[in-house]
Amino acid sequence: MQIILKTIAYRPFKRRGVFDVAKDKDHPFTIAAKQLLIEVIGTSFNVNATIPDSTTVVVYSGMVKITDKQTNDTFLIHKNESITVYLAQGISAKKTVTASTNTISWKTNIYEFEKKKLKDVFPILEKGYNTAFTVQNPEILEYELSAVFDNQDIEVVLEILKQTFNIEYAMHNGVYVFEMKNQ
Repeated sequence: MQIILKTIAYRPFKRRGVFDVAKDKDHPFTIAAKQLLIEVIGTSFNVNATIPDSTTVVVYSGMVKITDKQTNDTFLIHKNESITVYLAQGISAKKTVTASTNTISWKTNIYEFEKKKLKDVFPILEKGYNTAFTVQNPEILEYELSAVFDNQDIEVVLEILKQTFNIEYAMHNGVYVFEMKNQ
């Protein structure tokens, strides 16, 4: 659905998306996500409006202008910056972010990990594969993984983890349970 207001095309947005938009002064690209207006100024960026009380914008290249429709506060977000806006509290401080393949892995199904502890890897995989993990031995969470999973099925990923760390896994009540071998 598209609504035209004062020659500006607003695209109402309630989900999550990655955009790569060329600069066009005559036809600005603006996204309305909850109380935010996100005006594109030639860039690629990610909008996550899936969390009920907040919206997060991450800019990968270029710049976007964000306006809080409730307060009229405006921020410019540049490459490698993000901002989260909470419905009740307004715009939070800008943060510098490291561009990561995993930020949009839900779209690309490509996961990259470089010396990441499994305690940081598991939440990303759980979200991307819409599944749940639990561990019987907390030391498993401290193991470091360096790997790239490019369009791999979850079972392939789990087998790689099993072989790499000499651990076992099994599905119990819809949850993958990891434990040390021979325990």
